[in-house]
Amino acid sequence: MTTSDISAKNTKNEIFEAYQEVLQQLKESKKSNKMAVQPKPSEQVMLNRAAQQTPDGIINDIAGLKLLIGKSLETLENQLLNEQKKLAELQQAITLKTAELEETYGIQKNADTLAALLQAHQQRKETFEQEMVKQQAILDQEMAQKRSRWKKEQEEIEAYQKEQALSQKTIRQREEEAYIYKRDIERQKNHDQ
Repeated sequence: MTTSDISAKNTKNEIFEAYQEVLQQLKESKKSNKMAVQPKPSEQVMLNRAAQQTPDGIINDIAGLKLLIGKSLETLENQLLNEQKKLAELQQAITLKTAELEETYGIQKNADTLAALLQAHQQRKETFEQEMVKQQAILDQEMAQKRSRWKKEQEEIEAYQKEQALSQKTIRQREEEAYIYKRDIERQKNHDQ
């Protein structure tokens, strides 16, 4: 029977059993509390050591700790100084490398500018050469046309001159024939008379 089951209607025996049960639980609870309060063996060792310490021992321990802390601080200071030197060397190396890179970049920039100028010159040269080829082709075409016209004009002039010469020759021949005819007629008349 549990404590929650107890009521006014319960018998003495039931109430007594509930009392015994609660009493038993209380004893078990005290046992577990005693176990919890008792220090662990490692804690007990520490408590024993603390009890054995004397004021002189504590002062000596503190002096030893001060000495140890002083040495640790000195070692730490030396390490910090070494790291500071390394940092200064790194900063100097960075400064030198930066200057070197700026110089290299300047050279590279100048080289890039020169390359751009050379490329622009090459492009202008190619454009000029293409224009010259084009102009030469136009000039050759114009010269061919002029030669063709000149040749045609020459042929026309020669044909005209031949025609004129032939015409002149024909006219002279006719005039000569007419003159000879007239002369012959005149002679004939003069002879007949």
